[in-house]
Amino acid sequence: ICLITCLTLPACANDNKSGEGIMKETEYYLIENGVSEYKIVYPEEHGSYIDYAVDELRNFMGEATNGVFRTGSDKGLTHTAEGKYISLGDTSLLASSGIEVDKEALGSDGYKIVTKDQSVYLIGGSTHGTLFAAYEFLEKQFGYHFYAENCYDLERNVGNKKLLDFNLTKVPSIGVRYMSDGPLVKNLTAQRRLRSTPVDDLLIVSSGSGWHTAGFFMSPSKYIDKYPQYFSYNLPEGESENTYYYNALKNGGQEAAYKQLQLCYSGRPNADGEKAGDADQEPLIAALTSEMTMAIDSQIADDKNDSDLFVCLTPADNFDWCECDYCKEIEQAYGGSKAASYIVVANEVANRLQAHMDEHYNGRKITVFIFAYQQTEQPPVRKNADGSYEAILDGPYGEKIKLNDHVALLYAPIAADYSRTFNDPVNEVEGERMEQWKLLADQIAMWTYDKTFYNDYFVPINPYNSMDENMRYYVENGAIFLQAQGQTYNDQLTDWGNLKVYLSAQLSWDCTQDIEDLIDRFFKGYFQDAAPAMREWFDDFRQWHTSQSEKFWGETWYDSQGRPFTFNYRGTSGGTKTINKAFYPYDKLMQWKESLDKAYEAIEKYKTSDLKLYNKLEKRITRESVSLNYLITSIHRSEFDNITEYRDLLLKVYQDADKTGIVFWREVSAGSGRPESYFTVKGKLQELQG
Repeated sequence: ICLITCLTLPACANDNKSGEGIMKETEYYLIENGVSEYKIVYPEEHGSYIDYAVDELRNFMGEATNGVFRTGSDKGLTHTAEGKYISLGDTSLLASSGIEVDKEALGSDGYKIVTKDQSVYLIGGSTHGTLFAAYEFLEKQFGYHFYAENCYDLERNVGNKKLLDFNLTKVPSIGVRYMSDGPLVKNLTAQRRLRSTPVDDLLIVSSGSGWHTAGFFMSPSKYIDKYPQYFSYNLPEGESENTYYYNALKNGGQEAAYKQLQLCYSGRPNADGEKAGDADQEPLIAALTSEMTMAIDSQIADDKNDSDLFVCLTPADNFDWCECDYCKEIEQAYGGSKAASYIVVANEVANRLQAHMDEHYNGRKITVFIFAYQQTEQPPVRKNADGSYEAILDGPYGEKIKLNDHVALLYAPIAADYSRTFNDPVNEVEGERMEQWKLLADQIAMWTYDKTFYNDYFVPINPYNSMDENMRYYVENGAIFLQAQGQTYNDQLTDWGNLKVYLSAQLSWDCTQDIEDLIDRFFKGYFQDAAPAMREWFDDFRQWHTSQSEKFWGETWYDSQGRPFTFNYRGTSGGTKTINKAFYPYDKLMQWKESLDKAYEAIEKYKTSDLKLYNKLEKRITRESVSLNYLITSIHRSEFDNITEYRDLLLKVYQDADKTGIVFWREVSAGSGRPESYFTVKGKLQELQG
């Protein structure tokens, strides 16, 4: 473990009512002569996140002190001046302490930590918040700070430690955060330690579904024969079936095809697309509510947690939409927006789901997501003569096109340039779209794409000049949730991947933090002795990438087939435009390789003195080398003296990727007709070796 002895560093927070920077010690010893009289106490009835909090406190305090800490429920306990307890959540100790907690102000993930007499109370806005309070307590008392899997700061061999006089309240900048990155998706403990919530702990899903869930709740295998009017009607010219449905059926079979179907939200009463009779959205609303309610009951019936929940009423991931006469009529009435009837259905479904939560789950909050993505990106607004926008409230649905309190807009600006901020003119379209949707939505959720290029994971991306400002932009626009999209199915990441995950998690928790301080802290914690050399490479890459992007923006370039295109850095495939000798000249890549070599030299001493540490640091450095060597072999084959030298380095790219846990070299495209092995590192290795 990356055990670096460190001082307890106070983290900046956006809601700190305690004067945290001058936190003082009490007169009471939390640890004295290596022994603690304190007991970790939890509610007799509690959720799984309280169990996590108990385990994390016991394990990390034990590791810091080489001691054993007692734990137990609150049964029969009340607060006394002599009691020595670390109280987690809504215990009987808290109830008798006189401490007041405004849970609504804390939100789901916020928390309050208070020292009273000889005890300390860790109280979250929900059980999730209580776990995050435990990490705050560990950071303040024992210098704990988490970077990545098997890498954290923690004080060691603590023999004496006085209890701090806590009186702090923290509320995250973005209420709920999910880092959709493989190392965290595969390791839920690491996810939680970054104060990011695993998706299964926040999202209600139907069997087999992911984020694009409407088609899963409304399973065609259950509904399409009896209620074909619930599904999109789309017959493109020259096609006898829906294009995406047809292709998915051809490539992946019936189940894959079902995932591609869209719903008809206008309330078409008949199977075909021609208008005959009045539209009626109620049957679809009732069916969606029924399916989602069953999913809620199945997922949380025995769950004792009380955190906020979400459910997706989101379209299939394609550009299809229903083209029946009913939907076309609504689209025309709302200025070409396809979203109006979609919003109306979502509003009513959300009302009914919250009523179910109020009746059966003590009012636990649930929010329905709708997507501003692809076909639903354009909101039902009109542009005025003065250039301003207004919601179209004089259409068939009137005020119903405004998202109600139980619906949040999940805004997914996939075509943005994430190397620049959303206030940059390059992202004017995305910024304007945000302003338009805010006319209809009070609650914004963000789905972002600033960590990777999906058609080639090994191509570097540079979000470091914009990530902090963009996070503040999301917060300023009322973001209640962040889905930070990464290489979701990749076990490990090259191109400074763990750094990007760390920065995203840290800044979404507290967007006022200084990104340069965070970067510096990460390099020292993660690379240790190799940090100066790795930072030298990273800093030069960052500066170079910025200057090159600005230099070439808008110029005409040519692809590998000689076809012209205008250079820009927009979209999730923008990195392919940089695989060019002009962008990455050979001398620059060799300069970075010198830094890489220095990093290896810096840890060489551990081969004999601490082989376990050497192997760990060597793997981290080698993982970062994959993108660099990939650029060298992809762009500068002519620089190699012979084909053997080139081939060896090309093989090394994928061998190192495989050795360091990288499974995929690009995102799997289910509709491509290629087997999954084509997208894997092992598959690429077999191809090269063959």
